[in-house]
Amino acid sequence: MMAMYARYESTDTVTTCIEKVAMVSSNDSWLPWEMSPNFTGRGYWDVDDAGGLGGNGVWGSYMMGLYTASGAVSNNRCIVRAELVASNSSAPPCLPGYSCVGWWDVDSGGSRGTNGSSGTYMMAFSILSQ
Repeated sequence: MMAMYARYESTDTVTTCIEKVAMVSSNDSWLPWEMSPNFTGRGYWDVDDAGGLGGNGVWGSYMMGLYTASGAVSNNRCIVRAELVASNSSAPPCLPGYSCVGWWDVDSGGSRGTNGSSGTYMMAFSILSQ
């Protein structure tokens, strides 16, 4: 079981926001927690043998990690929506108009997306920036 949560705060009260989200896939049981000086590790999970594809272009059959980078709200590059989309298809269920950050196999146990979708094959993580 895995869940993702995000806290919403009005830009009137904060000075920084998440500007970038990256996913990294691996064929190893280990992922670097700090992907680069600008990205911070937020979590990771096992994707089983069918694997997943991260934004790094690497197909991995073991682990998937989620990373974020922050910046000033004044840059107007803040992420305004993030969606998990589930599917019964082998094609990644990326949303039109969104940047598809990565996707992975959810196995037969199934999944439910933030948009109400459900499926037993793939899950995709998509973001929409300002």
